[in-house]
Amino acid sequence: MNIALIFAGISFGHKSDRDFNHCFSNIDRNLIQPLSESHSVYKYVATYENDRMDEVIKLLNPKRTISLPFEGSKQNPTRAASVALTRDDDCIDFYIMSRFDVHYNKHLDDFNLDWDKFNFVSREGNGYWESQQFVGDTFYAWPKKLHSQVVEGFAELSRFDANHMHNFYSDLRLI
Repeated sequence: MNIALIFAGISFGHKSDRDFNHCFSNIDRNLIQPLSESHSVYKYVATYENDRMDEVIKLLNPKRTISLPFEGSKQNPTRAASVALTRDDDCIDFYIMSRFDVHYNKHLDDFNLDWDKFNFVSREGNGYWESQQFVGDTFYAWPKKLHSQVVEGFAELSRFDANHMHNFYSDLRLI
């Protein structure tokens, strides 16, 4: 199977002390390597302009990258731009989107992926799942048959609520 592994968001610094190097060993061991053992993996990177972009390129060796200005950025347009990096790759069978700051303490096999459905890591707590069906925004995965819906969902969220992805599941159900 051909898998698009899409990394989107802050790779280094900006509004926090985020450092992709801090998370990469677990990302590699528990996500990239297991996928690469059984599949062809194509990596895509959408991150914000920073002086350490060469480190991201060296670690991930992505097929395509986009470096976006951080000033005035919002999460949903960034995620939409990251998915757009895959638009000409008709060979992709499955898509996985991750943030750069996920530690991946669990192996991919523990994620219980359903290769035929849209996957997210967790429901949000504190009543957000029950009241608004918010989900974690750190990991999404979906098959090719849902890709056009996912692209449309990102476009919708970018227009109406550009700030976060926790409500993506609710929007995706409506499309």
